[in-house]
This record gives sequence, structure tokens and C-alpha cells, in this order.
Amino acid sequence: MKQVEDLRVSPVERELLFCEWKRLKGIKYFVFDLDDTGCNTSIAFDQQKNICLSYLSSRLKVDGNKAEVSYRKFNDKSYEIHGVNPSRWSWVVEKTCNNLGSRNHEVIKTATEILMGIYEIPLQLFPETAGCFDFLNKTETNFGIITHANVEWTEKKYWDWLGLDKWLARNQIYIVDENGHKGPKQWLEGISFFGYKPREVMVAGDSPKSDIEPSQKIGVQERCLVRRNDRLWKVQEASVGEDTWLVKHIGELMNIGGELLRHQTVVR
Repeated sequence: MKQVEDLRVSPVERELLFCEWKRLKGIKYFVFDLDDTGCNTSIAFDQQKNICLSYLSSRLKVDGNKAEVSYRKFNDKSYEIHGVNPSRWSWVVEKTCNNLGSRNHEVIKTATEILMGIYEIPLQLFPETAGCFDFLNKTETNFGIITHANVEWTEKKYWDWLGLDKWLARNQIYIVDENGHKGPKQWLEGISFFGYKPREVMVAGDSPKSDIEPSQKIGVQERCLVRRNDRLWKVQEASVGEDTWLVKHIGELMNIGGELLRHQTVVR
């Protein structure tokens, strides 16, 4: 995959290169996934998962590793069947408990409530996200977000916790049905909602399967996989084209104009 190199130029030169890169590529809009692309969503899932597994291990008197293996199996399956609908947690917990030899309704209810606590944990933007959004505004680059989190959680995350109203209006957020997945159809609908064609946008997200692969299938030429670390939920694995950009955080996108220098393109 393509790397965004550190661009050691003045702020003004960086902005000029970025704008020229957009012009030459025909890019009129940036589209982001936000969860674990621009904010630390996985920390809430990890925290509540660990509390839940500790509770189940204690109440059911089973080995913690055994509980986690069972949980992972049914969590993966529930995502494939139910998407990201929060109601899936009751199914995950029930199947996990049954697999561990318990049908205790009190335990199932309490463990489910622990996992539902995911949606009450305030999230924070990654340090580089605000800088990237400020840069996009400064270079007059319009952008939006496509998410499959439900409306209620999106409202809390984006406006109450993350303060995205500094950069975005509500019509710059497109919510995919939480009962499904972000596939080619959903990405095309979202991009069309913003008023653009796939070739006119750049897509950035952390999931090969939900962000990069589907956007590639509908004709998005400029795609950016955000990989902060080597952790990747196996249900999100997919092959991506070698022409996909790879960055550690979206702040690196401010340097993408450096591609022009490598190809000796003159900035106007």
C-alpha cells in the first residue's frame, strides 16, 4: 500500500500542495468513518467486555480464557447476523452463557446490562483528529461522516461528547441502518446523500471490510486505511488494493500533497 511521507515544508506550502493534489485528482469531498478512525470507540467496547467476562467467570465459576473464547465466537457471529444493533448483546450473552453451561436469567440480564454500558462511556477524539478537521476547513475542503451507529448513540457521541458541531452540521452525517453493514450499497447511498460521485471523494476508515473494500467496489479511487496499531477484529478483515493509502492516523492526510513532489508535479 501507499505511504504518506512526512512533508517538511512550511504550513502554507503544505496547504498549497494539498489543494493542488485535490485538483489534480478531482477530489471534491472527504468522507470519514469516525469510530476508531477519528475517535477511540474500541476502548469502550474493550472495557465493558473485560468487566462482563470477569463477571461471568466469577458467577459461572469458569476459566476466564474459556469464557473469552466463547464470547468471541458468538460476538463474531452476532455481528454477521445482526450488524451493530445494541440489542445483539442479549443474544451474545445468552449464547455465551448457554455454551458455558448456564441458563441463569439473572446472570444473563446483568451481563447484558454491563455490555450495554458501552454506549454510556464518553468518547474522545484522537489527538490528531481536530488538527485534521481544522486543516480541511482551512483549505476549504468539505467533508462528512458515514456511520452505522444508531441515531441515539450518534447524537451523544458527535454532539455531546466529541463536539463535532465545531466542524460539521447534522446534514454532514449519514447514518447507515444499524441492522446491516457498510457495504457498497450503503457507501454509494452515503456519498450520493452528500451530493457527489464516488470518483469525486476520498474515503478514510479503519476497517478493510466495512470501509475500504466497499468504497473501492463502487469506484472510489482515493482510499485511506487508518491503522493505529496491529489490532484488527477478524470480521473486519479484507483485501485492499495496493493503491490504497495506509496511515497511522488521519492527521497524516494533511501531507498527502507530498505525492506531487515525488512525481515532480508543479504546484500552481
